[in-house]
Amino acid sequence: MDHISLGKTDSSPKKDLVVGVMSNYDYHKVEPWVVSLKRSGFKGDIAMICFNVAYDTIKKLDAQGVQIYAYGQDAAGNTFFNSPRAVVVDRFRALYEFGIHANWKERYRFIVTTDVKDVIFQDDPTRFLAHHESDGKKINVGSECLKFKDEGWGDRNMFESFPKFVYDVMKEKTIYNCGTISGSMAEMHDLFLAIYLFSIGSPCHNPDQAAINILLNMKPWSDITRFCDMQSGYAVQLGTVADPNKLEGFRPWLLEHKLPAIHEPSGRVFVSDNDGEDKIIPAIVHQYDRIPSWNKIIDAKYRE
Repeated sequence: MDHISLGKTDSSPKKDLVVGVMSNYDYHKVEPWVVSLKRSGFKGDIAMICFNVAYDTIKKLDAQGVQIYAYGQDAAGNTFFNSPRAVVVDRFRALYEFGIHANWKERYRFIVTTDVKDVIFQDDPTRFLAHHESDGKKINVGSECLKFKDEGWGDRNMFESFPKFVYDVMKEKTIYNCGTISGSMAEMHDLFLAIYLFSIGSPCHNPDQAAINILLNMKPWSDITRFCDMQSGYAVQLGTVADPNKLEGFRPWLLEHKLPAIHEPSGRVFVSDNDGEDKIIPAIVHQYDRIPSWNKIIDAKYRE
């Protein structure tokens, strides 16, 4: 398998890495991800694994200082990767393979990997990781604030992805989102491989979120995972707690009741604390594009 890395890389040891994976997106779709991360105060390396991405987009990412990882590049400079599996599964193969190829375990302290089309950063996410590092947790995931049985898509995906005896246990568990994960490089790198191997045995084409939740509910993963609620300041998953098309249906089953809001003049998404006085600003905001009024504000804010 041919691996290529485009652009400049910094070999300084023990920096931090934020990496996304994209396929068939243009730069416009990922610009808020890139711009918000650069404005967040993050000082580490930013990388993008590009499956099927046009050369024009590659050039724009490179101009922003984003390291490019790709399996192949054609004569026109477009990157390509052919696979029968869904991108959401193959991303974990790529994260593992390129991690080996580029010596990520030796080079980086923390890794943050998120979805790229609907994620923005309101703060350097590695500040959260460093602040909590002393508690011994190596992996971080953000709650969707619902149990599997109470969220239609997640419930169906779990049922279709793995045997019923597994579903019968997992349906009572809180859903943790697969698109905003982070932690210590060594443990995260091994988790990528576990998710990929777990997923390719499933009859479902997109079992990645079900897979990570099963794994993280098993020892030893459960012992080293920080299961973050919204008030932690780590991440918010707006698809279950703010989507106007779904919120009222979900509301009776929500596991948290201090829901996100947006301060329109600043475009900052926040969650109130238990006293309702202080505003907690989550570092990562996911699925903002599901709320049209928020999407308009956030999308305009993170353009250059």
